[in-house]
Amino acid sequence: PMAPAPALLLSLLGLAAGTVPPCARQGVGYRDPSQETVNGGFVVNAQTCQVTCHTVWYCKVFTFYPSTGACWLHGSSAVEQVIEDAVSGPEVCAPSVSSLSDAMMSLRRQADSSVESPPATGGDAADSGVTFGQAS
Repeated sequence: PMAPAPALLLSLLGLAAGTVPPCARQGVGYRDPSQETVNGGFVVNAQTCQVTCHTVWYCKVFTFYPSTGACWLHGSSAVEQVIEDAVSGPEVCAPSVSSLSDAMMSLRRQADSSVESPPATGGDAADSGVTFGQAS
């Protein structure tokens, strides 16, 4: 029998492109001795586990196990460890330098396009019929 294609194998393990956050690390996980049961549910992939972590007030890092779908949410007392079958990461990936640069360029373009010249008045205030500081 032929071995499954790598993409198929990764898909079956929940590791297909787009399902693992870009900042997540494979083969690394977190353990917290005070956390004895799965507290993030059983989810389809690491991306979903990260999103779940982000919605829980105490969660700083997550550990996802593709083989079972278990999503563990950890606070600041969790200890990083080598765990071969785990995928883990922070509650949110920090923006990359290129995405920050792209965002700044986009903001600059928006600012440049929204700057308008002051409207032409067709003359000075004396010509407009408006009087300043004079009693009628």
